[in-house]
Amino acid sequence: TGRKHQIRIHLAHVGHPIVGDKIYGGDENLYLALVERRLTAQDRERLILPNQALHAAVVRFIWRGEAREFRAPPEACFAEFAAG
Repeated sequence: TGRKHQIRIHLAHVGHPIVGDKIYGGDENLYLALVERRLTAQDRERLILPNQALHAAVVRFIWRGEAREFRAPPEACFAEFAAG
């Protein structure tokens, strides 16, 4: 749809925020700390990951009649978290 944050908003709304999401993760104090550049080590520990646990591994589309595909491996911390 082109709408940014849509998956993050919907998951947070139904009570399943994405791990590491500072904006929609359910604690607005973490968001304020992020915006005001005052996240503490304790705040970062509560987030579990430095970034949100959301990753698009493959993007495919048709551009000028040609199929295009782009792949991006996840960051190491995300892969370790996902592996359990």
